[in-house]
Amino acid sequence: MYNAGTKLVQIIEIPLRSFVYTAMPTLSSFFNSNEKEKVISVMKKYVGMITIALISVSLLVIVFADLAILIFSGPKYVATEAPNILRIFMIIAFLYPAERFFAVTLDVIHMPKVNLLKIILMVFVTVLTDWLAIVVTGNVYVVAAASVFSTLTGLIVGYFAINHYYQKFTFFDMFISGYKEIILLLKRYYYRFLSKNYQVK
Repeated sequence: MYNAGTKLVQIIEIPLRSFVYTAMPTLSSFFNSNEKEKVISVMKKYVGMITIALISVSLLVIVFADLAILIFSGPKYVATEAPNILRIFMIIAFLYPAERFFAVTLDVIHMPKVNLLKIILMVFVTVLTDWLAIVVTGNVYVVAAASVFSTLTGLIVGYFAINHYYQKFTFFDMFISGYKEIILLLKRYYYRFLSKNYQVK
């Protein structure tokens, strides 16, 4: 039942990984050129854009969680806790882009030891919070919600490490940068659409 509620979140991981792999060469190129501000700018742009896009997808999944469970896991899970578990994980998924891109940025700027420490801490926090949730509450919703602490741990370690050892930036800047980039993309596609229609006429 718990796995049924996390299936769709695993599907989100696939495009997220592809964005990470797409951004890596650009991040590496700017790092090798010692252009710190551009490294951070690319990271912020990707985090902001993906998070904003994920919010709209997540809201749809949260509203239609029962239908999503029916499609991906089958009818026997619809009447269980699985839809609400999915809703909890979709809310936590808002943090995934920042955590993943902080991790890849740490690798790009040659700080794999910090990344390894981050992963160890995340595993420890996952085990501890899940164990406490099971022992203290025995509630599957609390176990699912406890996953936020692991993601927050990775996000916080990555954020402060990059700020302290490489280049300062604010968390809010990422969403401003992502929003601006989305507007630019929409304008670009809009003008391209208009130009094509004009040529056809």
